[in-house]
Amino acid sequence: MLKLSENPAQDTAAELLSCFSADFYTVYALLPLLDRHSLDGVWIQTDEKDRTTAILTKPRRGYLRIAAKENADFEELCAFLNSFGNCLLQASHAILKALGILPQTKCSLMALETETEPTRTAAYVYDGFRPLYDLVVRTLPTPPDTFPVSVQENLYNEWLSRTARGVFNGFTRVTAAYTDEHILAATAFADVLGDFAYLREVACAPEYRRQGYASSCVRTLCRDLRGSVAHIFLSCAPNNELFYQKSGFQKCADLEMGFLTR
Repeated sequence: MLKLSENPAQDTAAELLSCFSADFYTVYALLPLLDRHSLDGVWIQTDEKDRTTAILTKPRRGYLRIAAKENADFEELCAFLNSFGNCLLQASHAILKALGILPQTKCSLMALETETEPTRTAAYVYDGFRPLYDLVVRTLPTPPDTFPVSVQENLYNEWLSRTARGVFNGFTRVTAAYTDEHILAATAFADVLGDFAYLREVACAPEYRRQGYASSCVRTLCRDLRGSVAHIFLSCAPNNELFYQKSGFQKCADLEMGFLTR
């Protein structure tokens, strides 16, 4: 049976993680639950004995993420997903295959295998996030400055609220690297769920690339997180794998994306 989780609590993600043999796909699907205020919805499928068999999360302004066990009711999942129309799904190859979905594109899941020392200094950031946001969106394929001003501000306020809550509640860490003139050159974020940490929003100003700024943000996070988590991973485009390999990451799987059409 599939049902909407009406009021997910702060520890819902950790509780659901314990229902699975924890892997990177499941953690990735559950990460949006760390900040329940930024969710459009989370749905939980259970079997006849009320054991969790599948989880679907829909981050606000994000793609639908799915984690499922082999005994999940994929017919029920398909019927439910049809209600979303042409929705982009993110999951493992096995899950998309079970849903009858052909992957349209994929990104690489990479896990930290070897720690490497930062070549530059990266500092932790606890407030004053606007410059970091501006740097992150500056490196996006479609920067928000192509949108109306009101939309841009809404996007920023949503991002700021999510980031501030994560830092305040202790599950988000933020690093930044600056030039000698104290110009922001790079930044990186990490979210922690149980024994896993997920690196995201790694960004470097184009004029400071290949100078060790971005890698120092990543390596500083990894070095410090190693004391509290067992697994550190990230997702990236295949053409960015080499950058992360230099910081000790190795590809471990593909995260596939596809459309379920009516």
